[in-house]
Amino acid sequence: MIGVPVTAIFIGVLLLFLVLAVLTVYLFAARALQDRKSKRAEAYLSRNGEIWYRVLRGFEPAPQELVPNDEAELAAVEEIFRAYLTNVTGNGIRERVRAFADVHLAPFYRKKLKSRNWSERMNALYRIEDFGMESLLGDVRKLDRKKLSEEERFQLYLIELQFRPDGFMDRTAGRLGYLSEYESRQLFFLMPENVFEEAAAQFGELDPVLKFGLIEVLGMQQDLMRLPFLEGLLDSPDPEIRIRALRAIDAFGIRTPDQILERAFDSPVWEERFLVARMLRRVPADEAARYASRLRNDPSWLVREEIRAVLVRQRSPEEKSAVLR
Repeated sequence: MIGVPVTAIFIGVLLLFLVLAVLTVYLFAARALQDRKSKRAEAYLSRNGEIWYRVLRGFEPAPQELVPNDEAELAAVEEIFRAYLTNVTGNGIRERVRAFADVHLAPFYRKKLKSRNWSERMNALYRIEDFGMESLLGDVRKLDRKKLSEEERFQLYLIELQFRPDGFMDRTAGRLGYLSEYESRQLFFLMPENVFEEAAAQFGELDPVLKFGLIEVLGMQQDLMRLPFLEGLLDSPDPEIRIRALRAIDAFGIRTPDQILERAFDSPVWEERFLVARMLRRVPADEAARYASRLRNDPSWLVREEIRAVLVRQRSPEEKSAVLR
């Protein structure tokens, strides 16, 4: 009766030790492989760093010895390119990176795009965008027919926007509704002016997340020529659109026009009244006091507190002290 459980426990412990041994060997082998790759990358950087400086500065053409032979040397080239693109400004650097990558790095990334490993595919998509590798656009578009993660699909849109901006919204607007608000903002922020104009013209047909992203980017850009567009959104039946439009207008940091203030003072939505109360910070004292009197007894505590803060800022130091007491 006792021998069977003891034997089973012994076998279980033995199997556990075998599993641990296999994992240990795997980890050591993986670490050794990574160390070898790191040493090869370091050797490539040490051997070719000065040559790359002259090539990317346009002093000489790229010799054959700069072409990476394996993944380790590819990683070294990626490090060089990202460093130059991020930290160095100079005529032609981006074009030279693009030319070299299109010819000599494309085979590496074409292979990665076909990989079953998600991280390898994402790495390839990032580098295609970073290095402007238009030669791989066809390979990227083939991926769009397959089942992809949301991160991959978003990266496809960024690449499409970079290489084929004309008609971008007509081709993709119906498929962008899955984006997060962060991705939506990023997409609009990277759009060339003409594509952004297309998106604004189609505003009524866009998915909500795209509408919100476009409005927030308008607030970030602080272009006064866009103010009439935002003001027009204050007539929207969607309170979320009106709230975000007011928030974008407030981000301009200017004295808000009276017609915008008037639109929001009588809103049934407390967030709109709160935003317009905050806008009174940039209105002359006498006008601010007149507007504030309309919201002094607002049902929302937050609105009343904002109005109180506006009135306190308009008082003398002695009056402020009395009010705060």
